[in-house]
Amino acid sequence: MPWVATQPAENPLTTTPADEGLAYRDITLTIPEENLALQAWYIPATTPKAVLVFLHGAGSHRHSTFFDSLSFYKDMVALGYSVFAPDLRNHGDSDRDGNGIGFGLHESADAAAALAWVHHNTQETPVIVMGISMGGATAIHALAGGAKADALVLLDPLLDTDSAFVRGVWTATGLPPGLFAISAVSARHLFGLPSGKKQSSGKAEQLTLPTLLIQDPQDPVTLAEHARALAAGNDHITLWEAPPAEGDHPLLVWRGRWGSHVAAYTLFPEQVLSVIDDFATGVLPAPKR
Repeated sequence: MPWVATQPAENPLTTTPADEGLAYRDITLTIPEENLALQAWYIPATTPKAVLVFLHGAGSHRHSTFFDSLSFYKDMVALGYSVFAPDLRNHGDSDRDGNGIGFGLHESADAAAALAWVHHNTQETPVIVMGISMGGATAIHALAGGAKADALVLLDPLLDTDSAFVRGVWTATGLPPGLFAISAVSARHLFGLPSGKKQSSGKAEQLTLPTLLIQDPQDPVTLAEHARALAAGNDHITLWEAPPAEGDHPLLVWRGRWGSHVAAYTLFPEQVLSVIDDFATGVLPAPKR
């Protein structure tokens, strides 16, 4: 079970930002130390006030269907944010490292490479890194490891490894989550997944950059209790909880047991965009022209 749960299925991209009428560039990032090539999109705003580095969740890619990321990119560009969106290792069109999903720990090198590219190529513009689900853990590990950004946005982030593993396997099988507690421990030992203070919640406790944490209160995968505990213990984190959404909501029915996981933008787009824009406006330095 640990091996199966950490191996993402093949999930090639079938769409591009052009499908939303957006101009973009294909970018290839390299991780020389691991001989990996990562594929990414750079979607420039006309007069950017910031660049948003967007990190998708486990089993997805830069066009996250669950999050409706292409529509999100279009909305963010309209608000004046350029977007840089990579496929993390083992996902989309990027190379595979043979190790499977690392719950943000291994993928943090990919986020660091994306941030380095953005800093090098958009030197006068503030940088926000945003991660959803496992992408949130990826961003946290990258920043804790020394990667630089001016602000962080987390949406339903993966904060507790064992909890997310158990809940994720439950969504795939429908079996009681308690059956997979031993598998979660095995996965940590067999695949080097982070735990305790080394997992993303422990790393995020020490972050001092301005952070917006958007949480669905009924998320069945990355539970709200972990987001609330993190925000309560770090004064640099602003927590915004999306309105509750019932599982029989017409926009959620097709998701099955995944429910409202990373669904805040789909359900409440104007509110989510406003919360992000207001946060960024309040904490980012002005771009240098």
